[in-house]
Amino acid sequence: MSKPARRYEMNRRLFNVAAAIGVSLSLLTISTPFSINATTYIGLYADDAHAECSWYAVPYQLETFYVWVQPGADGMTCVDYEITTPSNVIQAATVVNPAAGYHIGDAIVPPGATVCFAACHTDWVWTHQLMCLVTDVNPSIITLDPHDDYGILRSTNCIDYGDPYETMTKINDLFLNQGCCLATEESSWGAIKSLLK
Repeated sequence: MSKPARRYEMNRRLFNVAAAIGVSLSLLTISTPFSINATTYIGLYADDAHAECSWYAVPYQLETFYVWVQPGADGMTCVDYEITTPSNVIQAATVVNPAAGYHIGDAIVPPGATVCFAACHTDWVWTHQLMCLVTDVNPSIITLDPHDDYGILRSTNCIDYGDPYETMTKINDLFLNQGCCLATEESSWGAIKSLLK
């Protein structure tokens, strides 16, 4: 065999090996049902930039707070949760994100709310705006709680196969007339660190 023919044969074999490796990696990726960082995070915020988790209220002045979700690597289409308000908070109105294609229930009324989007979300998205009046300046906390029907803060990812349901990790509640305290569970610290990067 001539030198050019040997070189051609060697290149053909290397190409076939590289192609086989590429196909194997593609099949492995397709057959793996969960991403490494599939965690979806949820929190209550006093602003539309999901930065402030404390709110110093003026009594009987209408204020708005938001439920924000940061989808994990597998995206998010639906979330289920409930919000519990303290006795010094009066709910005035609830607005569901207009991009949500489906919602059922009220975030503040048991058993909670389910909000679904037609498209897969992969970046921060708010699900509810809650307009409230605070009756005094005493410190209190508006809490984000599991949906009564499911017992967890639940989200639905964008994967088309396998179990689409995930337990969300709560980042924070909304602290009224006091500084914000972030969740201190180990899983929440990972969420907090990833948000600060």
